[in-house]
Amino acid sequence: MSKHSDADFFERGALGETALHVATLYDNLEAAVALLDAAPDLVNQEMTSDLYAGKTALHIAAANQNLNLVKELIRRGADVIKPRVTGSYFSKNRKNHIFYGEHILSYAASTGNEIIVKLLLDNGADIRAQDSWGNTVLHILVLQPNAVNSCHMFDLILAADKKIKGQIPLDLIKNKKGLTPFRLATAIGNLKHIVNKRHLVHGHCGTKSYLYDISEIDSFENESSILELIVSSQERKAFRILEMTPVKQLINLKWNKYGKYYFCILMLFYLLYITLFTLCCVFRPLKQYNSTNHQDVTIYVKKTLKVPNILKVGVTRYFGYNVLGGPFHAVIYAILVLVLLILRLTSSKGETEVMALALVLCWGNNLYFARGFEILGPSVIVLQKVIFSDLLKFLWLLVFTLIGFSTALWMAYMTQNSSADIYFADFATVFLLEYKMSLGLMNIPINTTVWTPSIVKVVHTALTVFALLLLMSLLSAMQRDTFARVRKEKDELWRAQTVHGSWEIPTGPDDVISSSDPCNDVTFGSGPFDDLTSRSEPMDEDHSSSGPFDVTSYTGL
Repeated sequence: MSKHSDADFFERGALGETALHVATLYDNLEAAVALLDAAPDLVNQEMTSDLYAGKTALHIAAANQNLNLVKELIRRGADVIKPRVTGSYFSKNRKNHIFYGEHILSYAASTGNEIIVKLLLDNGADIRAQDSWGNTVLHILVLQPNAVNSCHMFDLILAADKKIKGQIPLDLIKNKKGLTPFRLATAIGNLKHIVNKRHLVHGHCGTKSYLYDISEIDSFENESSILELIVSSQERKAFRILEMTPVKQLINLKWNKYGKYYFCILMLFYLLYITLFTLCCVFRPLKQYNSTNHQDVTIYVKKTLKVPNILKVGVTRYFGYNVLGGPFHAVIYAILVLVLLILRLTSSKGETEVMALALVLCWGNNLYFARGFEILGPSVIVLQKVIFSDLLKFLWLLVFTLIGFSTALWMAYMTQNSSADIYFADFATVFLLEYKMSLGLMNIPINTTVWTPSIVKVVHTALTVFALLLLMSLLSAMQRDTFARVRKEKDELWRAQTVHGSWEIPTGPDDVISSSDPCNDVTFGSGPFDDLTSRSEPMDEDHSSSGPFDVTSYTGL
């Protein structure tokens, strides 16, 4: 075909691909070489469809791990730096299960082919290239499902980056969300990358000693520390990091040395505050209401007749003379009341309701401080889960059920004399009545002295069966399921809430923990290479599930 002068080697298919893309896709080296011999400019041609925009033949060859084809394309002048895949098919979203980034180097690294990665680096691939979301090749590796291969490539690329002097380390570069690769691994619960950020120091007698870099775990200067990301993560796997070394030891240090004391002091201040607030509400001076109607015409007439007297005597002399015992003090009091309206912001008819709600909420907020106690913390977790999951669903169903039944009853009673039965005087009263009945708080209030429509008895019976029996049984079943599910995770969730309450407390730049057990040595320092935790552990032990340490002393460097 290449012998015919009228052959169009740049003709594209339905997806914007050229013949070279197809040959590379099927790993056909001979066809690719023939095409490049006939049309050398094909080597850097990109696919043009919205789905695969930006993809070159070198992208495909790197993804297929075809080393010979990669070498041939590079020898023919393939660009290893500029091409970027921007098609919607390769964007990072929930529908796409594979995300290799945009650059050719990230494609090769994601497949785990060490030879191709080194080949690209040797031919000038930009190790610090960032995609549209600011992700480097290390960010892309963190997102890969094969954590073992990703960690191996992670170390390989970091070793290559160390050869570049005078620049910020590659693993500290942030994407557009402000996440370094290590923080991104934490946010998605990638445990392998967390464990991988360590260095083997010594192995002897069946134990291994590791140094853990904790420079990003709990830095108070950072906008988002690792602990904060763990607590705010939506991934359940992220909470497992709290049980890993060195995060677990750091949490214990912060809580035992600072957190629990800070929490207790804050709780005491809060209890003092809400106690004073409650006393002010209970013993506040009540407003003196007039025994007559506030629209009494006599009051308006009396006040109106005062105006001619003021004008006759004079404003200055009137208010001046009345200081001795007249109504001047009442006028000043009225002005002070207006000032009090501004200061209190609740001096209205709704003051009592707002104050009641405030008291309920402020005392209920004491549940926040229960998370600081191991006895109460897990129970509060279960309570929160029931309230914000099962109870909200139940109330949602109950409200619509009550609206339907209340409307049906009100339609039957609205033609009746409202004074004959106070329970069905208006729709609001009917709704409250049906709510009480749905919870089994009262019996059916049918007045036998007056005529009652037959449909009322049918509606009452249906509400009792549907709301009291079915909905309450549904709530009970949901609560049992939630309790059984949360019971397995309550300790983990409680630890996460403890972290949430203490992650903002800095442990100081030069804190050290040391253990009395010579085989379990833990040390915290400062600086990017000094912030290390060293631990000795058995060679065959699973490091991701290490037990607690017996910390006996705290010293400063």
